[in-house]
Amino acid sequence: MKNSTMTSPQTPLPPTVRDRIHRLLLVVLLAFAGVAMSLVYWGVVRAPAILAREDNPRLVEAELRIRRGRILDVHNVLLAETIGQGNQLVRHYPISQIGPAVGYYSFRHGTSGIEEGLNAILRGDSLSAWEMNRRQLYHEAQTGFDVRLTLNADWQQEATTLMEDHQGALVLLALPDAAVRVMVSLPGYDPNLLDEQFEALTVAEQAPLLNRVTQGQYQPGMLLQPLLFAAALDEGLFRLDDPVNTLTETVRVANQISSCEVPVTAEPTFRTALQYACPAPTQELSGSWNAAALDSIFAAFGLMAPPLLPINTDVPPSEPVQNIPLALIGQENLTVTPLQIALAYAALANRGQPYQPQLVSAVQRESGEWQAYVTRPLQPLTPAISSAAATSVLQTLTIEQGVAGQSYIVFSGPEGSQDSWYVGMTPIANPRYIVVVLLEGESEASVAAAVGQSLLQLVMASP
Repeated sequence: MKNSTMTSPQTPLPPTVRDRIHRLLLVVLLAFAGVAMSLVYWGVVRAPAILAREDNPRLVEAELRIRRGRILDVHNVLLAETIGQGNQLVRHYPISQIGPAVGYYSFRHGTSGIEEGLNAILRGDSLSAWEMNRRQLYHEAQTGFDVRLTLNADWQQEATTLMEDHQGALVLLALPDAAVRVMVSLPGYDPNLLDEQFEALTVAEQAPLLNRVTQGQYQPGMLLQPLLFAAALDEGLFRLDDPVNTLTETVRVANQISSCEVPVTAEPTFRTALQYACPAPTQELSGSWNAAALDSIFAAFGLMAPPLLPINTDVPPSEPVQNIPLALIGQENLTVTPLQIALAYAALANRGQPYQPQLVSAVQRESGEWQAYVTRPLQPLTPAISSAAATSVLQTLTIEQGVAGQSYIVFSGPEGSQDSWYVGMTPIANPRYIVVVLLEGESEASVAAAVGQSLLQLVMASP
């Protein structure tokens, strides 16, 4: 008889042991699930916040390796570039006093001007997702795109020289596109030395980091007279050749006495009042307009809202008109920037139609080609006044050295301080350029006029 091996069935585990094993497997499964959820949370949910922390070394290294695009003037003159290699890149400004429009870039202190307004383009953040992923895969440094401004570097430097002994602002617009050709704000700063001087610049009493062209707030004084006279002509309140009895009367502003800018030698009419910037005839309009009507006129000329530009133009809103006689001569609540005044007078030169200012001419695309860059208004610009009224006022402005313009002294505070304004347009028949000069603390209107007229003559003589 053959021997055979009998396999007995395995003895079942006791229920208590099976339960323990099941519980152990459940604990292990839950542990794996917790690890997986933790990886998802820290790798997906929290990753953007962690990567975005300023103290993240990877973020700092990536930022330091970004080669920002160049900033060029309207003729491709270099205004800003990135030099150096690796993570030792430095932003360099070949023309240190090019102006507040270009601004500055600093890893420590941020950006301003165009460096801020077009930061995404200059950094290269506008690259396609495919290109961004490709560069990350090959660990290529991020490279930005070039930007071309409407500024003219030669004119900017000439204007800065004309203004160098003064504190204030100068802006030059080129028509018909209202391109900003010159933007000077003094005192200024050298963006190449920003990191070394930033703390001192931020506390300096003269506020060198303030762009006085777009953010400086000044009382307009009799700069409002041509605008108000144009509105009055539109409403039929008078004709320019109508006689006026108050031509040379004085008006009181705080503790100051104001009258015509220069001695009057012409017939006492509203036309003469406009040519000689006489305040008393302007105040005669106080019986024709209430506060709401005045605010509406100011708004139509763009004096109540910041211009739309890719740089900081924000200013606190002006308070409503309280004293109509003072508001009519620009010595009440309304404060304006030199750029707002330039655009208001550009509307006069454009037969009553306002302009949308332009500071950027073109930006570089991913393909390397240039694409026109136009700042679009939030809504269509409506005429400020009629063409007939604008033309009548424009033809009445004082003509000196081939330039139609006006110079004014404005009381700028209760201490008796004064500012000198000048607005000039040329050629007279069909203005192509408008300059606005504001000199802080200057009591001679002829000084601002000399600066503005010299720049316009230089511009018109340029090829």
